[in-house]
Amino acid sequence: QKGWYISKTYQQVKEPYNWLKRLHRENEGFRKIVKKFNDSKLKITFINDKELEFKSAERPENLQGIMGVGALVIGECGLLPDKIWYEAILPAMADVGARVVFEGTPKGLNWYNDVCKRALVQPETYTIKSWRTDENPTLDKDAVELYRQELSKYGEKIVEQEFYGRFVS
Repeated sequence: QKGWYISKTYQQVKEPYNWLKRLHRENEGFRKIVKKFNDSKLKITFINDKELEFKSAERPENLQGIMGVGALVIGECGLLPDKIWYEAILPAMADVGARVVFEGTPKGLNWYNDVCKRALVQPETYTIKSWRTDENPTLDKDAVELYRQELSKYGEKIVEQEFYGRFVS
């Protein structure tokens, strides 16, 4: 069985892959569970022979063949076009019954908004977690307030979306 990490662009999947490679160099515990990295395929093989592949949605046809995928992470969901979700990922996920983690900042009223609304009315099937920028304990509070003030120059909708993580039209 394998897992996939999908995001809209190649660069968006390369960043978490490279982060995991750095973690592998720096963390002995992580080194113990990773068998190998395949940089050309953006794939990590673990000691139990499970695999994690990083896939770009730039070419939706590359998301075919999802058979055998038991878990999926979709990064920066708000940036992924509706068509990718409804025509490529969702039908395949329904076929294999894989678990999905959605992460990202809301970007308008799109498929990601639909999934989050379903999570509110179907808690037995979906779980939703959201965090506001000012709730992140790793960020400097003064810098966060400066960020919020800068965003407010572009209107409250931008603040609601980017700072508070809310879907706005």
